[in-house]
Amino acid sequence: MKKINLFIVTMILMVALAPIGGNAYGATPVTALVTESKLDIDGKSVALKTYNISGHNYVKLIDMAWLLNKSPKQFDVVWDSEKKAINIKSSASYSGAKPLAESTPVGAKGELSSFDLYKDNNRVKLTAYVIDGRTYFKLRELCMLMDISLVWDSVNKLVVINSKKSFAEETGMSQLNFSSEYGEFQSGTVVNATLDSYKDQVISLVNKKRASLGLEELSSSTKLEEIAQFRAQDMFDDNYFAHTSPTYGDFSSVAKDLGYTAVSMGENIAKGQSSPSEVVDDWMNSSGHRANILRDNYEDIGIGIVEYQPGRFIWVQLFSEPK
Repeated sequence: MKKINLFIVTMILMVALAPIGGNAYGATPVTALVTESKLDIDGKSVALKTYNISGHNYVKLIDMAWLLNKSPKQFDVVWDSEKKAINIKSSASYSGAKPLAESTPVGAKGELSSFDLYKDNNRVKLTAYVIDGRTYFKLRELCMLMDISLVWDSVNKLVVINSKKSFAEETGMSQLNFSSEYGEFQSGTVVNATLDSYKDQVISLVNKKRASLGLEELSSSTKLEEIAQFRAQDMFDDNYFAHTSPTYGDFSSVAKDLGYTAVSMGENIAKGQSSPSEVVDDWMNSSGHRANILRDNYEDIGIGIVEYQPGRFIWVQLFSEPK
């Protein structure tokens, strides 16, 4: 009887994590690629089916609660019927049944979720997408929220999660850096407004350079930003810096995999610059990068940025002439 009850609770949570109505969904679906992620959790090898969106791994809460159960950072996932929301209970043993294995397609569309989520009865915000009726959360943000170490082992190609270490300790980020990049982390709200602002500033600077030479301004493309962010994150995760990924090929191959085609495309990349003005100046002082910025047939632009050290970034700039 107990097993049956646990199964019922788990199914309720799975349904609850698929929000209903207009409260849950964003306007623009994104491509989610299925990946069989290799994880090392406290020294134990685990294979977990996740989705990759713009270079980030997305997981189900109940999967992580199950895998981290009985660890120093264990947590439970419960349904709050009064708030009509999920509540993450820190330090509590996982009370549900073992998550069911699900068949998943090679690729699917994800819609940005905006439903309410709580941690220890305090409202929090994590990036999440609804995919095939289930809600998947960004793994990095979840580990940051629960203060769990998360690193990428580029040699063995696996994600290493250590519940005995803190997120800040492993990433080398001070609490000050935490607050400036992600907002007030102690409040439980994960925000990445700084990088969004940097992307806007890069586009604005590029358009000023083009306007000064009588060229048309470029339009910001959500799809190109998705591809550029995927490229930047892949460079960080796989520890390389090049126009061709050892896993996914060049930027045009990534664009095709993410469902984007164009008449022509171009890419600028940079690493180490600490501000939009610095990176745009460096690109403009390089003939090949400058040519991409000033090419008159390009109409759209998208920017991807990843911080690989405090205050130092990987920058990806994509241009296209749409079909």
